[in-house]
Amino acid sequence: MILTDPSGGEHGLISISTLTGEQRTISRPGGSDQDCYSRLSPDGRTIAFVRLISHAVGYLYTIDVTGNHLNRLTRAVKDLRGISWTPDGSHLVFASKERGVYQLRVISVQGGESKPLPAATSSAADPSVSSNGKFVVFVENRENWNIWRVGIKEDRIGVPERFLASTGQNHSPSFSPDSRTIAFVSDRSGSPEIWLCDREGQHLRQLTHFGGPWLGTIRWSPDSTSIVFDARPKGHAAVYRMAINREKPELVKEDQPFEVRRPSWSRNGRYIYFDTTNGGGLGIWRRDLSTNKDQVIAPAGFMIGIESPDGKQLFYQENGYHHVWVSDPDGGSPRQLSQVSPMPDLDWTPVGTSIYFASSASTGGTDILAFDLGTDKLKKLGHVSQNLALGTPSFIVSPDGQTLLYAAIDNSSSEIKLRRGSLPR
Repeated sequence: MILTDPSGGEHGLISISTLTGEQRTISRPGGSDQDCYSRLSPDGRTIAFVRLISHAVGYLYTIDVTGNHLNRLTRAVKDLRGISWTPDGSHLVFASKERGVYQLRVISVQGGESKPLPAATSSAADPSVSSNGKFVVFVENRENWNIWRVGIKEDRIGVPERFLASTGQNHSPSFSPDSRTIAFVSDRSGSPEIWLCDREGQHLRQLTHFGGPWLGTIRWSPDSTSIVFDARPKGHAAVYRMAINREKPELVKEDQPFEVRRPSWSRNGRYIYFDTTNGGGLGIWRRDLSTNKDQVIAPAGFMIGIESPDGKQLFYQENGYHHVWVSDPDGGSPRQLSQVSPMPDLDWTPVGTSIYFASSASTGGTDILAFDLGTDKLKKLGHVSQNLALGTPSFIVSPDGQTLLYAAIDNSSSEIKLRRGSLPR
């Protein structure tokens, strides 16, 4: 039996004997990389698996069951979602995101270019080849994420309305400090890109043109002229900044083979905070933009640092726990805010003297809450019926505290499909 082992800070593959229970390490990916989707070859000698190096970025590998002869088969930066062996063990069928859609592809275990496997789907995952090689079953997953808007008045939320929508995924909304512009991520052009619109959702304009994998966590400069965000054109997450009147982003921080992500700007414009896996686990650093020197602010175990509106405090979240902490901007005098427990993770934002956050309700939907830092009082502002999107900060309140934007999963469905026909070689 082959499993992914998350213990000891690694996510490599281990084998467990079903007779004796003996465990043996097969792979050690290193850093924050994770080995998953493991599949044993028909002759029992080789394991195929996906090595995830960042959110929605992975490469296809094979390795002997002894842990030797690690071989990387794919080179392009792609989102991979499952693999299966052909009956003779000569090829692998896998699901890969290509030009905005998930399709089935075939590749030789000797390497080389993969080929498309035509199938009536645009969202394939988890393929499985029949023992005679004449059929492939796969899961067709579809999710539609849209950004919703709701007013806030006298500590109560109004009625939500769909605000920024398409047939794909829209998330990571962010208000400019002057409240005139909203930046968000959408795959409406075929791949995740950053878009801009005005406060009413009009005058949409595509800002980035990476044409590739996941990006997000958009934060504005204090003067509302530039943004920072994380993107993965080379595989691992890196931090970029971009003026909204420019054509190309500028790399701020890259630290291969580690993750550098979820940036935010200091209120005085001097620093960019980010979290990184460089150091053995997620920790918060900041870069001085005048010297390009980095400083560790919060040790391993913390992520997504955001300054208070007055720049006198720094808030950040404990990784793996639903806890928000506060400290001085340089990391001094940290303490936990026990009443601020966002669910999903990352869905919180400081505005004025309060922290607004989402909390998944046990009965379904999401509660919207605000914690007043001056009075230490927690208030429930209302409830929305949707579940919020996962994996990215998608919960933001306008600087004047009057409007909440959040990304919700409006539709999610999956079904098993069957493809008939021989496999290309």
